Amino acid sequence: MRFLNIILTAAIVAVLSLQIPDAMAQISPLDFGLREAANGTDRFNVLYNTHTKALAIGAEVSYAGIDTLEIELPPDFKSIPLGPRTDFGGLVMYVTNKGKNIASSISCCDTIWPEYW
Repeated sequence: MRFLNIILTAAIVAVLSLQIPDAMAQISPLDFGLREAANGTDRFNVLYNTHTKALAIGAEVSYAGIDTLEIELPPDFKSIPLGPRTDFGGLVMYVTNKGKNIASSISCCDTIWPEYW
């Protein structure tokens, strides 16, 4: 009987010591160098890298603590891959596109804000 108590106690301790993960991990562009980005193109690259990593690890992207963001699309930009969970948290984003092919950057947004196009 004493042996059974020791086994049960060990099992309870093992179960209680397990770390239960959050429903979904969160990452932020701030974790990827957003504060250190020198210009709008650097900020775009930080966002691209953040969202790419989030998709790879199954994490949510949170923009908590970021009120306003100005980015510039590099000439050879690829669309930022938005996953199923992105919390923009009221972010205001200004995007500059000096490229010749404006249609490719508008296509991602024309269903969201058609009145601006």
